[in-house]
Amino acid sequence: MEIIKREALEESYGDMLKTESHHKHEIIKDEHGVVKWKENPKVRETMKQENVGLGELIKTLDVIGYDRNSEVLRKLYREMGVSLSSYITMFYDPCNNDEVEDYKQPPKELWEK
Repeated sequence: MEIIKREALEESYGDMLKTESHHKHEIIKDEHGVVKWKENPKVRETMKQENVGLGELIKTLDVIGYDRNSEVLRKLYREMGVSLSSYITMFYDPCNNDEVEDYKQPPKELWEK
């Protein structure tokens, strides 16, 4: 695993990273060369222990108002360690998020750690 600086990804992921500048979630390149968010192992471990599938979790979050423009759902995906390309497909592709133009970054002070 290698930590990648955001500046090194400007050419490939610049547009997405501009709208993801409110948090400092680390980006890594794994042993297979996949560029992804650094996983928080406790997230997947908890989902597995509680037998919670991602599909049902997403449906539940949607029912209570957390859609694909919600920072809660986006943070979940980052914490799960998804690849940046999958993240872009999920949240920035109009085929998967028909309200992508409505996304607004939350204030940095809410998400910086």
